[in-house]
Amino acid sequence: MNPAFDSLAGVRTLIDPLFRIRPVIYWLDFIVTMILGWSSFFVAAQISWHAWIGKLALSFICAVIFFRGTIFVHELAHIRKTDLVGFQWAWNLFCGMFFFIPDYTYLPHTFHHRPGSFSTIDDPEYIPVPFQRPGEILAPFFIFLFIPFLMALRFLIVGPISLVMDGKIREWVLRHVSTLKMNPFYEWKTISAPHRRLAAIEDWLCFLWWMGFGTLYYFFGHLPILIEIYLVMYGVLCINHLRSLARHRYINEMGSKVSFEEQILDSVTIGSFSPLAVLLMPIGLRYHSVHHMFPALPYYSLGHAHTLLQANLPPDHMYRKTVVPNFSVAFLNFIRLTYANQNRGSRVKNSSGQVLL
Repeated sequence: MNPAFDSLAGVRTLIDPLFRIRPVIYWLDFIVTMILGWSSFFVAAQISWHAWIGKLALSFICAVIFFRGTIFVHELAHIRKTDLVGFQWAWNLFCGMFFFIPDYTYLPHTFHHRPGSFSTIDDPEYIPVPFQRPGEILAPFFIFLFIPFLMALRFLIVGPISLVMDGKIREWVLRHVSTLKMNPFYEWKTISAPHRRLAAIEDWLCFLWWMGFGTLYYFFGHLPILIEIYLVMYGVLCINHLRSLARHRYINEMGSKVSFEEQILDSVTIGSFSPLAVLLMPIGLRYHSVHHMFPALPYYSLGHAHTLLQANLPPDHMYRKTVVPNFSVAFLNFIRLTYANQNRGSRVKNSSGQVLL
């Protein structure tokens, strides 16, 4: 291996100019996405169930567009607010509050990148899915049917009550039901004072947002809008779960600590053009191993970074082992690993021996 690329700093020299934040790209992309998302939402809400095929098709398109909008929260987790002034609140207003996911719920995402917590019980976004039973893998698609109602309960009733009563109730809410997570056993334990204040502000704003939306609905709305909200939310949840199955190799069965190199090797990058990756892995998610190498790299630079890495890194560099040609191959790899593990009869435990699956 070329010694110049033995370290992460050496690899970074290839892509250093790509870290520049360009606010105009973020704003233009987000504005166009929201215009398309909200337009398709209101059009889909007007379609009669007599034309149910068209209604479901447009609702799916709406979910794909809004999923792209929600993924901007991933950028907010990695970019300094001073580099993108006002974007946090615009995202909350036009997307985050609507889906009951104000951006503070994604603050624990940093634990998904820390070498000490990645793929452990303290990682909110990792659970070794290929080691689950088929019923457990498919269960989320059934559970998602109830999530929109539970999210409404959390932010419209439980959240305000916890803010008024504070104390242990608020602490429980923050630790257990205030995080966007794939790992159901994750607890948000280390909450700083600034993050607590932000959570309180955004919980109240989310409540007020929905009170305003409810008022408009009372005077101008009708039942199909509520049905459309449910369809879109369910669609976004399913799309997110489906793409999550292909973003990692989920090889850390026991949930023990891994090295940074192992974290990279567990991640997947879709190296060639893939229509499914464009739809299901927007805002740079298709370049997941690049992102794990350089989390601060803006989404619009990830493709260029991948090209430079492919052109310059030596043939034996670990990055090349993370690249697959398209989404279908990544998903088939997940299926193969799952199939290979079905007859093992083992239960997944974390490093403390706690049964996870």
